[in-house]
Parts: sequence; C-alpha cells; structure tokens
Amino acid sequence: MRRRSLRSHRFVLAISGSLGTSALLMPMAHAQNNDPVVREGTQQAPKAKTERIQVTGSRIKRTQVEGVAPVVKLDEEAIQKSGTSSVGELLQNMTVSMEGSYSSSTVNDTRGTVTNVNLRGLGPENTLVLLDGRRMPDEGGEGVIDLSTIPISAIERIEVLKDSASAIYGSDATGGVINVITKKDFDGSAFYVRGARPTGGGGDQTMFSYLTGVTKDRFRSMTALSYRHSDPVYYRDRDWTKDAPSLYAFPANISGRGIPLQQHPNCSSSSERTTVDGQIACTYNYGQTSAFSPESTQISILNNFDYEINSRVALYSSIRAVHNTNKWNMAPNAGKFTIPAAVVALKRDELKLSQLNLTAPADGDVDAYYRSSPWGLRTWNEENTVVGGNIGLKGEMTDTWTWDVSAGRTNGKKDSINPTGFMLKNELVNAIGSGEFNPFEPDTSNLALAAVVDRTSYQPFVVTETQMVTYDATVGGEIFELPGGAAGLAIGLSRWEQDYSKLIDEQSQNDNVFGVTNDQGDEGSREVNAVYAELGLPVHKDLELQFAVRHDQYSDFGDTTNPKFGFKYLPAPELLVRGNVATGFKAPTLKEIH
Repeated sequence: MRRRSLRSHRFVLAISGSLGTSALLMPMAHAQNNDPVVREGTQQAPKAKTERIQVTGSRIKRTQVEGVAPVVKLDEEAIQKSGTSSVGELLQNMTVSMEGSYSSSTVNDTRGTVTNVNLRGLGPENTLVLLDGRRMPDEGGEGVIDLSTIPISAIERIEVLKDSASAIYGSDATGGVINVITKKDFDGSAFYVRGARPTGGGGDQTMFSYLTGVTKDRFRSMTALSYRHSDPVYYRDRDWTKDAPSLYAFPANISGRGIPLQQHPNCSSSSERTTVDGQIACTYNYGQTSAFSPESTQISILNNFDYEINSRVALYSSIRAVHNTNKWNMAPNAGKFTIPAAVVALKRDELKLSQLNLTAPADGDVDAYYRSSPWGLRTWNEENTVVGGNIGLKGEMTDTWTWDVSAGRTNGKKDSINPTGFMLKNELVNAIGSGEFNPFEPDTSNLALAAVVDRTSYQPFVVTETQMVTYDATVGGEIFELPGGAAGLAIGLSRWEQDYSKLIDEQSQNDNVFGVTNDQGDEGSREVNAVYAELGLPVHKDLELQFAVRHDQYSDFGDTTNPKFGFKYLPAPELLVRGNVATGFKAPTLKEIH
C-alpha cells in the first residue's frame, strides 16, 4: 500500500505594531539613499560595501533584518539570561511552542531520550530543525529531531520561523522552522559554569563549557567543549505523584473466565487496596520507586572553521560530536501474562482458586496482573553518539551575486539495553507448571524462587543507527532595481540521502519478554532531490513581495511541488502587516514506510 504525504494549504495574516518607531522596521534601502552632498572640488570617498545577511524563511540575502516571514530571534544575551541548560528547555518556554514539547527525557516515553519542540501544536514531527541553516537528521527514522545533541554554549542565536515553509525547506516544515545558529566570530577564551537545583527535590543540573576562538585576517576558528549532567527526578520527589497505585501488584491480582479482576487470597493485610467493579484488588505504589527522568550525562565538542582563500572565495567547515549517557530507574516490571487452562486445572489448589469470588466455574485460562518484585527494579542504560560535519565553499561572482556549495554527513548510533528487571514469559509459565514459581506467593526468600529469577532473567536491547548525507548548491543576488530597492533572486539544488536501521533482540520481537511492548526491527533508506527558487520584490519602500516554489522528488513515495506567495506592508512606522498563502507537505517517515 502506497502511503500518502500530508499536504496542507495555508493562509496566514499577521499584524504587529508598537507604541514607538522601531528602527528594525525601517527600510534600510530607503535610509541609504540619504547620501551626503558632495561639494565641487572635493573627492567623494568610496562607498562602503553593504553587508547582506540571510534570515530564516528566505534564501535571499538582504540588508534588512525584518523580512516577509515572521521570525522570532533569541540572541546570546537572551539565551544566557534564560538560565536554561539545554535547547529543549529554552524553546519550551516560548509561547509559540505548544503543549507536546519535551525539554527533558521522560521514562516510558516512546521517544526515549529525544527532547524536541512542537511549534503551534502541529506535532514535533512537523517542526523542522536546522543547524546553521542545514537540515538535522531525525532520530532513528521517527521524523523527530533530538535537540539534546546541540550544545547550548556554542549557540550565537536561535531563529524561530512561525510559519509553514515547505516552499523554502521542503518536508517537516509545516508547523514552522527552528534554526540554531552557532558562534563563528569568537576571539579569545571563555569558561561557563551553570548549576540548577529545583525546590521540589531531584533534578539537580551542572554544566561546564569552554570556548576558545581565533579570528585573524583570513582565518577564523571556534571550538566549544561542553559537559552537562542531570540527576534523575523521582515520582516521590513531588507531592502530586508520590502516591501512584497500580493494579499490577505483588502478589498478583487475578482474572479469567468466571473470575472478575480481584485480589488473590495471598494479598497481605498491609497492602493497599482499591475497588474495581465491586471487587477488591491489591495495588502497588510505583510512585516510591519510579523516576520521571533519567540520570543524564552529555559530553560534546563543536568546531567552526573559515578560511578566506582570496577576496572572492572562502572555505568553511563545521564538525560536531556528542555523546549522551542516560540511566533510568523504574518500579519492578508490571504486566499481564496468561496461565493456560491445563496448568490451572493441575495447580488449582496451589493457586487457591477455590477461595476466589467466582461468577462461574473457573475452567479456562487465568490472567495474572503481576508486579515482578523478586526481579528488582527495571533499569535502562542508553548511549547515544552523534558525529557529523560539513564542508563547503562560498564566494562572490559580483558585488551583488553570491554562491555556496556544501556537503555534509552525520552518523548516529543509539545503544539501549535493560540490565535488570526483565524476564522471559515462556520460562515463567513453565516454572508455574513445574511448581517452581507461584506468582501469587508473597514469600521471596525461598531458594526455588531465586533459581527461577536467575533462569528467567533477560536483558532486552535495541540498537538504532542512522546516517544522513546532504548536498546543497545555491546562487543568489540582485536582478534589477525597484522603487523599494533591488529585487533579489535565489536558485538552488539540494539532495539528501538517509539510511536507518533498528536491531531488536529476538525474544522481544517474538513478544516473549515480560513488560516489553512487541516491536520489530527494520531498516530503510531514501534519497530526496529538490530544486527551488525564490524571488523578492521590494515594489515600494513600504511594501515587499515574496514568491517561492520548490519541487521535491522522493525515492520512496513520489514527488511534490509547493508554491508560496507572501507580502510585508509597513503602512506606518508603528504598524507592520504580513500575510502569505502557501501549500505544505509532510513526507512519511522511514519507520512509517518500512
């Protein structure tokens, strides 16, 4: 079955204003026309070259900071004052980041250690994350970017595009774009220390960062080393979560044909209880042993390099490596397993079925809602390593036309293993049939149970590997003059290749591990080729138009073309009006396809 992409058609109108005149909203091209009068007999000084920059939401370099696209900028000072130690924490506090953003890893979350951002509530998989304007690889084919791999000490600014941008950047940008821009012009050395201690207990954080840079006439280099450690936060550390009863109890609750869910006669008098459909059942308070978030340690290094070959051509590169280690603690395993009817008939007296509240003869399978306390706490150990970089050339063809070509590659590997707290279902059932194990027995001190624990214990694992290779080429510049300034044009080509594989242990794939959701290993790859163009028309000093179109061709689901039209109108210095109409699309993830 062929999967379809998610397409959207959007119309957005934004109006912003202020009580006073904002210098950022004044058209710079208009201000630059006020040249000083040159008197006869004097020599006019040569005009200084105007620096043009590229802002998120446009491929055209411009002299104006304020463009057609609505962009929120967080500079280095704002990042420092925020007091946050990760990009996820910082972005979660923004109003444009809706519920669903995760600033820290949470236990039992299918995303694992991924920290992400959800712009405008459209889902993190619809928020595109760029690093220095280049697409970051997603996490294990899930279509979600892990923000924890970006060291916050190396960030110069963050630009948040609050608009769909498929016509500019392709897939994943239907909710908006996060562009994290790292430092490049840094001369000297700096050392940062940051600590945090929540008043509620747990979650202490420590961060150390060292930056060093060299800036000379033709050479720039910046290196950032970062270390961050976070302690776990337990449910018991918060009043509203320290009491968390569960029906998966020790000894097990029981249900089956003719047996409504209820406590077993061996449930101790000191156990907490609850009522389910009129029946009393034992509970287990996992709030005393489980953690919200893991103990996490991150070490990272990032280097940016620029070398001016001549006055027209420059070489640049960026290299980064991140290693995350995460360790979870969680309550003893909880789950339901079935005792076959043949075993029930053989062990009816040992299981004390005659003492249960029966609605009919108990002559079928019996389900045990079990908390595996004899196997101890569940633990997760995860190591996530990301190594990547890019290299490119950029230059000027004329004073107003520039070009840029680059290639990059990023590899990621995540090893996750569960050292303790997991066991094999079939071995448990066999031990019940042989009389070695009784899930309704509260005594954990006997040697027979210790032998069963040793024989049935199992360490499930998942290994995920990803690779992304990118190629980009862009040329842009001014084409003609308009009353509001020079019209700009940008044309580009892009290609990216993505591979991922997920290896899962055989017992988990066979749904034979108690407490592990059945899953399958898989692998896949895709190639994407794109061509795009953008035209900026400052038709008047107070009115600018933007036209853009992009065509993407995917190797695994087809092709799509997405246009965009936008405008920016400044009727008064205190009022700015923006609007755009565009189509967007979201390609299915590799996991969805494979």
